[in-house]
Amino acid sequence: RALLATSTDTTRIYLLNQLAHALRGTDADQAAAYAQEAIERSRQLKFEAGEALATYRLAVAVGFKNDFDRALELLAHARDLAVTANRWELAGDCELNI
Repeated sequence: RALLATSTDTTRIYLLNQLAHALRGTDADQAAAYAQEAIERSRQLKFEAGEALATYRLAVAVGFKNDFDRALELLAHARDLAVTANRWELAGDCELNI
């Protein structure tokens, strides 16, 4: 978390996504907040791969909060973003979770 204070651009997005992943099972609310910030920053930078991964991370966090309908919507959106960004492994991960 300390690295977030000094990180900018895509490095910050990667760190936010890693934190969202790490916290998904223990603090889904904070994981969702990190993922949402990564989505917003990715959009600002037009960083499609970052947005795709962050949307996937948000879907997982939302699933841990038992909002399965929203999680499925987010997974489908993350899959579409991943395809656009040519992130085929991520697209497959999304598809497996749908």
